[in-house]
Amino acid sequence: MGSFSFEKELIPYVKMCEYGPLPLALFEAKTLRLISVNEKMLDLWGRTPAALGAPLLEFMPEIANQRYPDLMRNVGETGKPIQENGAAVVFEKEGKLQQIFLDFSYTPVKIKESHQAQAILVSGTECRYKHFYQQAISVERQNLRAMVLSSPVAMCVYAGEDMQIQFVNEKMLELWEQNKDRQIALLKAVYHTGVMMKKIDNGIEYSCTALRAPEGDIMGCVIIACHIDLKGHITC
Repeated sequence: MGSFSFEKELIPYVKMCEYGPLPLALFEAKTLRLISVNEKMLDLWGRTPAALGAPLLEFMPEIANQRYPDLMRNVGETGKPIQENGAAVVFEKEGKLQQIFLDFSYTPVKIKESHQAQAILVSGTECRYKHFYQQAISVERQNLRAMVLSSPVAMCVYAGEDMQIQFVNEKMLELWEQNKDRQIALLKAVYHTGVMMKKIDNGIEYSCTALRAPEGDIMGCVIIACHIDLKGHITC
């Protein structure tokens, strides 16, 4: 991936963007001009290499009224990094506005002795099921049951260390008829660690997260399952 003109001290960060294994981009802090970006980030944004060298809102005008440009400016001015998980953002892809959920970070890059940053390193990865998780964790029990039963993907909620089924929808029951493995080992691992985990088994991607009580204690797990086609695309 090519890059635009920049201060020579930024070369290591430009190279990081170009060859990094994760979606990465480098912006000029004052202007939010795109200095360098890799293909993975362009794919995430739904943009082409033509964005290189342009200000953020010029090649991504749909985020002008979202909070992310202001967050980036704040990182540039204060020199303090920002990191969030499961943040909702709306991108325009293929002519349509689409909401996705991201784990992202804005890291200040300082090449001069100042609290202000000269550049901002942006990283981001998509969380396919984060919206389901956030709803599952925040709603009351009655609403949780309604959400699971009406979910467009196979979903089941378990309670306690012994993994007692609380709510399960028809899509998950149909999946169990085809595949008897209910991924109990995965569920227990998430329950004991509190860490979200994924597993692909027999063409099905399982994604599991812990459900927590208001005080933070883990009270169960929610698992979502989707089929994966031969090209690696999810087909729920």
